[in-house]
Amino acid sequence: MDDQLACPACSATNTATARFCGNCGQQLSAQPAPAPSLPISPTRKKRSPVNTVLSLIALCVVFGFVAIGCFAVLMTSGTDSATGDDANYRLELVSWRWYTEFGYVHVVGQVKNISDEPLKNVEALATFYASDDTLVTSDSSLIEYSPILPGQTSPFNVMERTNPAIKKVGIEFKTLFGRTITVKRKPGD
Repeated sequence: MDDQLACPACSATNTATARFCGNCGQQLSAQPAPAPSLPISPTRKKRSPVNTVLSLIALCVVFGFVAIGCFAVLMTSGTDSATGDDANYRLELVSWRWYTEFGYVHVVGQVKNISDEPLKNVEALATFYASDDTLVTSDSSLIEYSPILPGQTSPFNVMERTNPAIKKVGIEFKTLFGRTITVKRKPGD
């Protein structure tokens, strides 16, 4: 059943959809249905450019601390421990030597994957010392094969500008993100 509408001239009842009064012919103006009420939203304040820049800087600082924390976890959580047990070794240092040529110190050798899985992004890390064992410098480079497959031997070569203080060299291996890899060495290496 339609809603009812009263004629403003004669007060006769008409249907809400009628355009003219059925009694007197008066034109009826259909009254618009009330619009649904919407919640009133507060006016939005404009943010100043200074606040925007400060917010972005704060976000970058927080993100930086989170990234540094994640990197520190990567660096420390997966460190292998060298216990002397063959089961813990992942690489074997087959051979290595160091020499100076054309203004550079070269550390060259071969390393073999003795684990049962491929090793990706393996770095040779050469540490250069003075005669009193103080650190002079260090440098690293990826070994030639990546991944190095189980049983495979890969050459490596680390170069650093020569320094007359360099008298000793140490060699270690790690992943690209800093995780130490245990290495089986020959006595005296």
